[in-house]
Amino acid sequence: MADPRIQFPHDWHDENMRLWRERINKFSDDDPRRFSSGFWTVAFSINPFQAENLIALNTALQKMPKFSGWPPFTYLYNDQSRPIPQGNYIMAYFNDFWRISLDGKGFMLRPMEEDQNDYMRGIYSSQSNKPFFDWTSPIYRMTEILKFIEALANNFSNETASFNLIVNYFKTQGRRLRRDGSQYSGLIEGSVCQNDSLEGSITDQVTRIGTNIEELILRLLAPIYEQFKFTELPSPLVEKVVENALNFRRAP
Repeated sequence: MADPRIQFPHDWHDENMRLWRERINKFSDDDPRRFSSGFWTVAFSINPFQAENLIALNTALQKMPKFSGWPPFTYLYNDQSRPIPQGNYIMAYFNDFWRISLDGKGFMLRPMEEDQNDYMRGIYSSQSNKPFFDWTSPIYRMTEILKFIEALANNFSNETASFNLIVNYFKTQGRRLRRDGSQYSGLIEGSVCQNDSLEGSITDQVTRIGTNIEELILRLLAPIYEQFKFTELPSPLVEKVVENALNFRRAP
């Protein structure tokens, strides 16, 4: 287990939230870039960690593993969206907002994909029960995040590396659990969250990502799902979604 004295990176999370809010303050109240209907964030730290310089860190970020069409910490190359140096950090701001530091801290903010107009439109004839909270998307995304942490540590740390990770969901009050597609059967839908924000957190050794990623995700997300009327996050579901994520094949 990781050193219990290591604190979760809440200060780092709050710092980045302030930076993001400074950027959206120039937008009108109804601007969609404010993500007023909801968004989620992750903040992590890796210890020990030392990137030689921003060039080495930037090179590594372009080679991170990808398990979906829009992976976390997405690296774009056009002039307006390309990540930029920012002191001891690399920052990107397009739709997502993310920062990675030379000393192994990361933050990402992303809108809730459940709030897209076409979300589940081909599955449910009625969208009147919005807003939704997808049963499987958090599991898939946390698989990607943990593999990102693992790859980053493999580049700039050693076999003793530990990590801290927190995930937060905002504007969750009134959201209903929904299942995306028929692939995952037997899930109870419709449970409603009564809290406006949700948080999960874990601390562990990076090496356990390669051997116990399902258990890590269960620990991270179970406190979030139970806020939907005491819903239990089934371990077989976690195992299946993780398997599908890791076996994802990108188009050539």
